[in-house]
Amino acid sequence: MIRTLCRMLVLVLLLSGKAAAADAPIKITNNTGYQIQFVYVLYRGDSCPSDDILGNDVLPDGASILLQSPTGNRQLEELTAQDGDGDRYSIRPPMDMDGEIVITLDNLQ
Repeated sequence: MIRTLCRMLVLVLLLSGKAAAADAPIKITNNTGYQIQFVYVLYRGDSCPSDDILGNDVLPDGASILLQSPTGNRQLEELTAQDGDGDRYSIRPPMDMDGEIVITLDNLQ
C-alpha cells in the first residue's frame, strides 16, 4: 500500500515537472539593428497567428521580451516580426528549441 502511494507521488511529481517545463517562457531577442514594431506568433494547430504580442510597445534593437505560452504545451510553430520600415522577419523554431529565439537579418523575408 505504501509502495503504491509512493509510486503515485513520484508519478505526480514527474508529470508536474514536465508540465512546468512546457509552460516555460520563451525569450525573444531583437538583433536586427532595427526597432521591431510588431511580433506575431503561431502555435502548432492554430489556423491564424496571434494578435501583436507587443501591443502598444516596441522591441528596440538588443532588447528582449519573454513570451509565456497561453496554450500550455503546444509548440510554437512560427514567429513573425515586422520593423518600422515594414520589413518582415520569419522564424520557424526547431523542435528542440532551448527557450530563446533571436531575430536577426538572416530571418528577413
